[in-house]
Amino acid sequence: MIHIYVGENGSGKSKKLGEIATNLIAKGETVIAISTAPNDKFPRRTPHKPYHYMGSRLGRFVAREAIKSAISYSYGHEDKLFSSIFNILNYAGFSQKFGLTINGLRENIESELMNHLLDSDSESGVYENYDVISNSFRYIRSTLKPDHTFWVDQETPLSKTSGGEALVNLVKHEKLCKKIKLFRSIDIVVQKKDIVFPLIQASSGELSLISTAVFIASNLHDSNARYNILIDEPENSLHPEWQQKYITNLQNLFPYYKTNFYIATHSPLLVAGGLTEKNVSVYRASQDQFIEAPAQVKNIEDALIDQFGIVTPESNALSERCIELIHKVEIGQLTKEDATESLDSFYQQSYDTKQREFLIGVRNIILELEMVNAKD
Repeated sequence: MIHIYVGENGSGKSKKLGEIATNLIAKGETVIAISTAPNDKFPRRTPHKPYHYMGSRLGRFVAREAIKSAISYSYGHEDKLFSSIFNILNYAGFSQKFGLTINGLRENIESELMNHLLDSDSESGVYENYDVISNSFRYIRSTLKPDHTFWVDQETPLSKTSGGEALVNLVKHEKLCKKIKLFRSIDIVVQKKDIVFPLIQASSGELSLISTAVFIASNLHDSNARYNILIDEPENSLHPEWQQKYITNLQNLFPYYKTNFYIATHSPLLVAGGLTEKNVSVYRASQDQFIEAPAQVKNIEDALIDQFGIVTPESNALSERCIELIHKVEIGQLTKEDATESLDSFYQQSYDTKQREFLIGVRNIILELEMVNAKD
C-alpha cells in the first residue's frame, strides 16, 4: 500500500511522517525513513529498534557507502539485493553493473602490516584481522594491476568470481586499512553509455534516486516481514520524468517484499504518476490535518487541478470541465474571453502532448459556438 500526503511547504507533511514513524517504532515495527529535505521531522536512530534512517545531511557519499554496505553483508546470498541494485542503476540511466577500484594501494603491504602488528600503539583491529587482510591483499596484488576496476554484474556476482571474497574482505575492513594507510580509498564506479566515472560524480538527481533506492534495498532482508518505508519529499533534485514515474518504479524495484510506503510531497507530477497505480491513497492537507481524497479517480484529478494546478493525462475531470465550459458558452452563461482564459490555464497546467491538442480542439469548438451565437 502507498500513502501519499500532499500539500505545499509548511502544511505539516514532514511532521505527519515523523508522527507515523514514531508510532510504528513504538509498536516494534520495522521502519525505514528517508529524507531529502534538510529539516525533516523523523526521530533519530534508536538503539535496539528495527529503525533505519537516512537524511540529506549524509551528503553525496550515501549511495557509495550503501553499495559498499551491501557488498560487506550480503556476500554469498546477494542475489535479490544485487538484482535490485542493478535495476536501480538501470532506472537511473546507467549500465546494470558497478565497479570497485582500490586507489593508492601501497607496495610493501606485508611489512606495513607487520609493523602495525608489532607496534603497541597500533590501531585496534590489526591483530584480529591480520590474516584476512594479509591474504586478501596478497591475492589482489598478484592478480590485479594497480587501480584496476573490478566489475560486478548479474552474470558475474562476487560470490562466484575469482577474487570476489578477497575484495569483499577489503571493503569490509576499508576503514581500518585506510587508518593504517594501506590504501587511499575504494571507489564505486558506474558506466553511462561509454563513459565510466566514480558514482559520487553523478548528478544530484541521480545520486538522490540511487541513494534512496539502494538504502531501502540494503535494509530489506526477510521476504515474509512487513516493512514500513517513509520518504519525505523524494522529488528534490529529480527531473520531471523521474517524478512522474517515481511511484511506479518504487513498486517495481522491490517486488519480493511486503511494503507499506508513506510519502510526503508537494510534487503534482509525482502524485499524478501515482494515480495510474493500484493501492494508492492520497491525503490532502486541510488546515492542521490530512484528509483522504475519495477513491474515485475523478475526485483526485479535481484535487490536482485545484490544489496543484496540474492536469493529468486522460483526465476525466478535465474532460468534464471542458464540457461544462462549452455548455456555458452555448447557453450564454460564459463569455468567450472567460472560457478561453480557463482553457489557457489548463493548457499551461498540462504536460501531455495529446491533451494539449485536445484543449486546442475545445478552444476551436468554443470559438465556433460563439460564431453561431453571433449569427443568431
